[in-house]
Amino acid sequence: MANYKLGAGSSVDLLNRKELAEELDKQTADWFQERARGLTTALFSTVGTISAGNVLLPSSSEQPIGPRRGFAWSVQRISVQGIAGTDTIKIYKGTQNDARFIDQLTVTKPAIYPGSKGLILRAGDNLLFSGTSLSLTADVSVNGETIELPELDLYKVL
Repeated sequence: MANYKLGAGSSVDLLNRKELAEELDKQTADWFQERARGLTTALFSTVGTISAGNVLLPSSSEQPIGPRRGFAWSVQRISVQGIAGTDTIKIYKGTQNDARFIDQLTVTKPAIYPGSKGLILRAGDNLLFSGTSLSLTADVSVNGETIELPELDLYKVL
């Protein structure tokens, strides 16, 4: 804390209410701007044809579904269309094994909504969709929405 010795004829310039309000407004605006910096949305989709009751999406010739290098995704929604009856599309993170299973999509639950903390993908992570013993032989499509942001700013959605 600064000490001021006041004497006859001296003056002190102190912060007034208007100056304080202006500075707080500026700091608040800067904070919100920094909080929103880098946040955007990303959409993904993939389509495959059921063959012999099976489908794996995306196919090996398609680009993996996941964030670009240096970015992260907070998956908000995943939906499926083109299944019937008791068909199930399983969702995996990275590879198709029980340890990487996330959830499944069915006729009665054609979409999932993991929320901001429910399904985070970092650079190098990807989503894989698999259906076996499917009853149709048509196309199956999976699509979704994410919040995409620089990986260093991941704290903004956590």
